[in-house]
Amino acid sequence: MSPEREDQDAAPQVLARPESRRNLIASINDVEVGVLNADDDIWSFTYLPSWRENADGYPLSPALPLQADVLRDGGTRRPVQWYFDNLLPEEGQRTLLARDAAIRNEADAFALLAHYGAESAGSVTLCQPGARDTHELAERPLPDEALQARIDALPRVPLTHDAIKRMSLAGAQHKLAVVLRDDALYEPAAARRPRIS
Repeated sequence: MSPEREDQDAAPQVLARPESRRNLIASINDVEVGVLNADDDIWSFTYLPSWRENADGYPLSPALPLQADVLRDGGTRRPVQWYFDNLLPEEGQRTLLARDAAIRNEADAFALLAHYGAESAGSVTLCQPGARDTHELAERPLPDEALQARIDALPRVPLTHDAIKRMSLAGAQHKLAVVLRDDALYEPAAARRPRIS
C-alpha cells in the first residue's frame, strides 16, 4: 500500500507534534469531519470514517472529494492548503491578526488556523487534537465609543483586538461581527473555547 493511502477501516492517526508536523481537527456543527496535517509545509487532509460513512457526510469542497485516501498537496497544486487558507482573512488583515496573536511569521497560515480556527467565520472550525469545544452563548454590549476607539486604532490593530470573538471575517477589508438589537450593538460572545480533555 502506498504511503498516500490510508486503511479504509482505520481512523487517521493524530501524531505527536514535532515542529515539522502539526495537526488540527476539523469539525462542522460540533461533529468531527477529519484531520488536517502540515508536514514540512506539505498539507494533507483525511476524512474520518465516521464522517465518510454518515449519510449526512459530504465533501468540504469539490477539490477535496469524500474518500478514505489521504488528500495530500503537491509542490504546486495545493487544494488542501488553498481550501483551509481561505478560512482566513487576506492581506493586511492577516498581518494584524498574526501580530495580535504573537505569531512571528504572518505567512504561516497553519499557525493562524491553530490560533483562530475554533472561531472560524465559516462552517468549518479547527481545534488542536484533544481539545473539545464548549459554547458560551452570550453577547457583550458594544457602545458607540468603544467601536469608535477600535476604528480610530485602525490600521495598527484589528477591529477584533478587544473583541470576545477574535476571528476576523475572511477577505481583505476590516470587519467585525456584531448583533444589532433594539437599536444597540452587541458583540457575539459565542466564541468556541477549546478545552483540553
